Amino acid sequence: TMLYNLQYVLGDSLFQAAMSHYFNQWKFAHPYVEDFRNSIIQFTHVDLNWFFDEWLTTAQTIDYGVDCVKKGDSTDTYKITFERTGRMQMPVDFTVVAKDGKRYNYYIPNTWYEKKTSATVLPRWIGWDKNQPEYTATVVIPTGISNVIIDTTHRMADVNMLDNYKKAPKKMIFDSKI
Repeated sequence: TMLYNLQYVLGDSLFQAAMSHYFNQWKFAHPYVEDFRNSIIQFTHVDLNWFFDEWLTTAQTIDYGVDCVKKGDSTDTYKITFERTGRMQMPVDFTVVAKDGKRYNYYIPNTWYEKKTSATVLPRWIGWDKNQPEYTATVVIPTGISNVIIDTTHRMADVNMLDNYKKAPKKMIFDSKI
């Protein structure tokens, strides 16, 4: 799970290259956790201590959700509010599905890292733990919003994926006749 989240944070190409570097560096030796951490940080030239500290030294969880979607000031503008209820901090990839079916991809970097991506990069979500648990993204969608989806790749270890949608993918009803 940690490796999937590292791939989510770094992006596919940088993650693959870093893992190849780690394998080549330690293929005939017995590495420890710190060796893996140092090898990845050395290769990527990025301070990933925040990531490894969260994963290796705490029992905190990741939980992001779409809190609300509101109409903005102009006709095509929308304000999407995200909420972090888990105490781990990750960057957030999300997709807005327009009413005409077109998909718009966005990326919210966290305090420490911004990956290379083809998605529209929004301002950083600066906060930690219980500090700044909400973030509001302003997006321009000409035809209106049908749905907002956090992490369409399903790699982020979100403990409650049901709140990763504006509209939940499944409808739940209770049958009182049981």
